[in-house]
Amino acid sequence: MSHRRLSCVRIAAVACLAAVPMAVPAQSYPARPVRLIAPFPPGGSVDQLARLLSAKLAPQWKQSVVVENRPGAAGAIGVDLVAKAPPDGYTFVLSSPGAIAINQHFRKMPYDAARDLAPVTMIATIPTAIAVHPSVPVRNVADLIALGKGSRQGLLYSVSGSGSQTHLAGELLASITGAKMAAVPYKGTAPAALAIASGEVNFGISDLTTLLPLVQDRRLRILAVVDAQRPTSAPDVPTVAESGYPDYVASGWVAMFAPAGTPADIVRKVSQDVGRILNSPEGRQAVIQGGMEPAPGTPEALGAFVTAEIGKWGRVIRTAHIKVE
Repeated sequence: MSHRRLSCVRIAAVACLAAVPMAVPAQSYPARPVRLIAPFPPGGSVDQLARLLSAKLAPQWKQSVVVENRPGAAGAIGVDLVAKAPPDGYTFVLSSPGAIAINQHFRKMPYDAARDLAPVTMIATIPTAIAVHPSVPVRNVADLIALGKGSRQGLLYSVSGSGSQTHLAGELLASITGAKMAAVPYKGTAPAALAIASGEVNFGISDLTTLLPLVQDRRLRILAVVDAQRPTSAPDVPTVAESGYPDYVASGWVAMFAPAGTPADIVRKVSQDVGRILNSPEGRQAVIQGGMEPAPGTPEALGAFVTAEIGKWGRVIRTAHIKVE
């Protein structure tokens, strides 16, 4: 056998041996406890979803799935921990848009979400709505836009913080419709919702779970949701797209990510296992009861979605000249 041919045989043999470990992990995975980072305090939407997945995945995998709350910097501390973790399939994070698609447009982040994270699956969307005080003379989004266009000083709307998802949702609405409106940031969703109910602002954008009790008390009215579809919890509420603005979607969401470089077969397995939980009647009901909509999908779909979100919110921030101190 020639030296060249012998070298080729050796290379082929090494390639075959190298391929064996790549096939093993998904078959035997997980072989030890898995960490699931929730980059926000206990009790919120992200934490609820993390604990649901932990409770369902642990018996299925026959390994502990440990939820670790690592709050701080609007989710960036927990996400950074995962971005820098070993890409071995034993550390994941659930994150909302801020730490993935928004905050890097305002400040330098310790990680690059597109480069340092591997998308696993979308978990859920968070129905978010436009609401007004009962005294505001509008019946729908079209009326609200007309009011904004006809107002010399413009409309004021409450949001859960400067540079937040709801702030950008309002700026996107202003950009698409041409209505005059200005955000009034509050420290959290509850104060922002109460500002609508008290008449401090003309309208507000907030998650539906926070708004519905105030609707039931007749302290505000919901005009539309900013999501792509009507929510299960309020099927009679139209979307903004249905109200005449088909290009407008500004959903909140929660998705799962792993460190970049995590083996693709493990990412695929985790995505599929999580999808089965969210598509089950019990899992679906648990998510809906938490005020969210289950939305599992493939790693590829999440990757494309996140890329689009980063681009969309970057354009909104630049167009509106938003700055966060």
